[in-house]
Amino acid sequence: MVMIGTLSTDGDSRKVSHKIEKQIEAQHLKNRKTYKILLLGASDSGKSTVSKQIKILNANGFNQEEIMSFIPVVRRNLLDSAKMLMRFVGNEEVPLDPLNIHNCEIVERFIPNPGELVSTVFGKAIFDLWSVSNIRRCMYRNDSVLIDSAPYFFQRANDICSPDYVPSIDDILHSRNSTMGISEISFSLNHLQIRMFDVGGQRTERRKWIYCFENVNSIIFCVSLNDFDKKLYERNVADRNRLLESVALFDSIINSQWFVESSIILFLNKFDLFRKKLEYVSFTDHFPQYSGKTNVKGVTKFILWMFVNPSVNRLRHNIYPHITTAVDTSNIKVVFAAVTETILQHSLKEVGMF
Repeated sequence: MVMIGTLSTDGDSRKVSHKIEKQIEAQHLKNRKTYKILLLGASDSGKSTVSKQIKILNANGFNQEEIMSFIPVVRRNLLDSAKMLMRFVGNEEVPLDPLNIHNCEIVERFIPNPGELVSTVFGKAIFDLWSVSNIRRCMYRNDSVLIDSAPYFFQRANDICSPDYVPSIDDILHSRNSTMGISEISFSLNHLQIRMFDVGGQRTERRKWIYCFENVNSIIFCVSLNDFDKKLYERNVADRNRLLESVALFDSIINSQWFVESSIILFLNKFDLFRKKLEYVSFTDHFPQYSGKTNVKGVTKFILWMFVNPSVNRLRHNIYPHITTAVDTSNIKVVFAAVTETILQHSLKEVGMF
């Protein structure tokens, strides 16, 4: 009986062992079908806007509760931008007629009620001021301090300040709310389950997460082309050019021990703002080493070369660059179709099928 009992126990052990092996194999297959993407970039690079677009295009978009949660975000963006603009108008002593002097006073003196942030009077004052060419010129001279979406929100001021305001998808895409920590979007792409992680952009956030994503499959790195004349907001580095900061961050990522096997997808973002800025800001004033043509094509190629130059220890990675305008859904749809091809090829390569 002892022998029979022993045989029975051995048989049960083999069954349990076989079951565990099956579970491990199933988990291995599941892991192979899960593709992890890390969305990175310096502060204000537009990566959170890219994340919103991916949610719209691949993950059923925003439900009503999520849409309504953007009301205070959008209104805060408008309020802060308007008050900052009025400070510039005052400092530069921009000439205005009596009506618009009164509108400036409305904006400067406006104190929001708790939970409201704005009023219809405030919205009309901003909308009327934005129609004044002197004020628009003042803003463009100082746009390195204002958020990129400030002109969009000024144009939308009446709607945003309406009591029954509901954010549009464009409002949500243009809104800015600093990413703190890590957020995740999951969606299916052909046979793959995609997990995309958006990580905080400020320097203080980066050190907290880098080791958590060892061997992530792909990195989408966002760069703001519009940053070539801007300085950093963050403490202790306030004099550093923000485009150069993006290059430094990019190099630290692609040379990191944690991302040796990751494919690198580079988004040169905010192309719409960049193209407009080149009409009134000299690129060579900020990058005197550039000696090429000062048109959009020439400057874009130069900036791209700053990121893909093979002489700067970037040879071990394939870098897939794309020109993007993250607030433009049609643009991101086309770009992400190309990115999808890159993801699928990389996935096949990982399992030895490409």
